[in-house]
Amino acid sequence: MATDAKSSSKKVTVKKTTTKAASTTTKAAATTKVTATKKVASKPVQIQDVPTEYIFFCQDGKTMKNLNELASSFRDMSDETFYYHVNDERNDFSNWVKDIIGDTTLSSQLAKVSSKIEAAKEVEARLSRTKTS
Repeated sequence: MATDAKSSSKKVTVKKTTTKAASTTTKAAATTKVTATKKVASKPVQIQDVPTEYIFFCQDGKTMKNLNELASSFRDMSDETFYYHVNDERNDFSNWVKDIIGDTTLSSQLAKVSSKIEAAKEVEARLSRTKTS
């Protein structure tokens, strides 16, 4: 009889440990769900303004703080300004999108463009895909 009581006691202890582990897992899962919900509720990174220290400063003095502004700037930008930032030595727009915005896909596409019109189309297409996702 005494052996049965110890076995029963061990079973209860195991059940409690399992219950605590399940409870901890449930709490962790709930925390993860809340975090995911917050991310979905916030603006996609591509649409958010970058922190002040990461604003893109064009050669012509104009500034851009998000992809919407980048797209519209391409439409109004002079060829001189565009080719100052995009040439055989560099592509400042592609680098900014990769390093600051964090969009490697768009950055790769911008690295291949040869005109401000193409660049504007790439950014606008990316924004369109972001809004529908």
